[in-house]
Amino acid sequence: MLCEVLSTQPYPLQRVLEGHGLGRFRVTQKADLTNPNDVYRSENARPEDWVMLGNHDTPPIWRLAASWQGTPLAAAQTAYLCGRLGSRSDADPLRARMLADPAALVHAKFADLLVCPARQVAVFMSDLFGAHDIYNAPGVVDPANWTLRLRPGCEAAYWPAAARGAALDLGWALAIALRSRGPACASEHADLITRLERGLGRPC
Repeated sequence: MLCEVLSTQPYPLQRVLEGHGLGRFRVTQKADLTNPNDVYRSENARPEDWVMLGNHDTPPIWRLAASWQGTPLAAAQTAYLCGRLGSRSDADPLRARMLADPAALVHAKFADLLVCPARQVAVFMSDLFGAHDIYNAPGVVDPANWTLRLRPGCEAAYWPAAARGAALDLGWALAIALRSRGPACASEHADLITRLERGLGRPC
């Protein structure tokens, strides 16, 4: 059962969910990085929750990441993700990639979902396919709302887009997540990580 809880979760609602063992949606692009108790932060997820970069009511993560580039928001997101993914050294190549490349930031944010406590990860179509167009602007009357559709041939177009970092490459995100588990995990899964990164043509 899915419970689409998109608010900041008032206490009575929290108790109802806990009482029934139900999870909530945690849309990590909405996280307040200055508040460690914010309900959208991935580290605050519970196993029964569903985590996601965005959904039908949020801007596509690709649009956000592009708007963050070169701003303090990109630096804040990078610092937060480095902490979440075990990339704490200033010399770590992942840190530099996130600051320079919005695609790297998107994939690190998805890797963050893979390492958080939640057992379920959801991906909205815009975030998977690298779209920048808004699906729905909440509270705005607009004939374009709810009309965005995938174009014919989108499946064939997805693979080259993912390969060049213009769509979500699950392999890239998985490689980042595996490396974040530390040297022991990276060693155990070295062959898999190598295959994932070779398929990308760009080390993580």
